[in-house]
Amino acid sequence: MITIVGGLPEPIGGVTTFIMRLAFALGVCSRTEVEILDLYPKTKKVAAPPRVRHLICPRSRLLKYVWLTKHVYGKETVHFNFSTPRALPLLLLMPKRRSRWILTLHHGNLAACDSLLTRLLWLLLVRRLDQIVGLSQLQCRYYIGHNVPADILLLGGSYVKPSGPTDDPTDEIIATVEYLRSSYQQIVFASGYPTNAYSHRELIDTFGRVARDRNVCLLLCLYGPDGDGILNTICAEARAASSHIHLIGQLDEGSFNYVLKNSDVYVRANSVDSCGIAMVDAISYGVRVIASDVCKRPKAATLFETGNYKDLETKLVHSLGNRSRRTAGVADVDDALGFYDELYRGRPKLSA
Repeated sequence: MITIVGGLPEPIGGVTTFIMRLAFALGVCSRTEVEILDLYPKTKKVAAPPRVRHLICPRSRLLKYVWLTKHVYGKETVHFNFSTPRALPLLLLMPKRRSRWILTLHHGNLAACDSLLTRLLWLLLVRRLDQIVGLSQLQCRYYIGHNVPADILLLGGSYVKPSGPTDDPTDEIIATVEYLRSSYQQIVFASGYPTNAYSHRELIDTFGRVARDRNVCLLLCLYGPDGDGILNTICAEARAASSHIHLIGQLDEGSFNYVLKNSDVYVRANSVDSCGIAMVDAISYGVRVIASDVCKRPKAATLFETGNYKDLETKLVHSLGNRSRRTAGVADVDDALGFYDELYRGRPKLSA
C-alpha cells in the first residue's frame, strides 16, 4: 500500500494535479494499491481514480492532526506532498513507528519560505525522513544547506502525463475558443494563481505592446486563492492594456486541456517555479511554449531570461511570426512516473 498525503483538486494546482495523475497511473495502470489522504476538505472534489482509496480530512485543525496521525500510523510507505516547509511541524508531532517516510515540497523557491524555526526543524526532521525528493537543483541546494544527508536526497520531478479520462469541455468553453479563433489569427494562452510569482501583470504589459499591430489575443486563466491581493489589479491592468486580452476563471481539466490544445502559444512567465504541468502538457500537444529560465525546462520550450520582459517580448514576437499554428507534439517529455514507481518499490534512482 502506498499512502500519498496531499490532495485531489479542488483546490486545483500543481500539487493536487500531480497527485491525481500519479494515483491514477499507479492504481489503474500499474495496479498498485494506493490511498490518498486529502488535506483539503473542500465541498467540490474531483472523483478519485478507480481502485484508489480517497479519504478527506475534517475541517478542524486539531481534528485534522488526529485524523492524519490515525491514518498514517503503521503504514508501509507514506509520501508527504506539501507546497512549502510551513507544514513540516506535522512530521515532528506524528509517531512514525516503522513506516518509510518520503517528502516532496513543491514550491519552486523554498528559501523564500525559510525562517529560523524552519532551520531548527530540519535538524530534527532529517532523522525521521527516509527520502526527500528535490524537484530542481535549486531545491537540492536548499536541502543541502539545511544539512540534509546526501544519501537520502534524490533529484526527481513532478510531471506525470495525463493517462486517465477527463471530462469533456463545457459548451461555454467550446464557444469561447470558437469565438477567439474566428476573431484572431493566433491565441496566446497563460494560466496560474493570481500571485506575483506568476508574473501575470508583467505578461499583460508585455502583451499589450505586442498586440498593438497584430491580430492576436491573450487568454489568461486565473484560478486559486488571491494570496497576494492582486486579482483586481490584474483585471484592471488587463482591461487597460489591450482589448485583445481576455480573462477566464477556473476550469475543469477537460475544459482547460481543450483550451490548451487549441492555443498557438503557451506562456509561462513565472519568477518562481518548479515544474509547470500545463507547460509540459502544451509541449506534448504540439503547442509552442515560451517560458522563463527560472528552473529546468523541457528542451522544446523557448526560454527567456527570468525578469527580462524585453526578452520575453522578443521571443513572443518571433513565435507569433511563425504563422504555422502547430508544432510536432513531443512524446518523450520527462515523465516522473517511472521515478516514483522505483522509489516506492525501494529502488530509488537519480540521486542528487
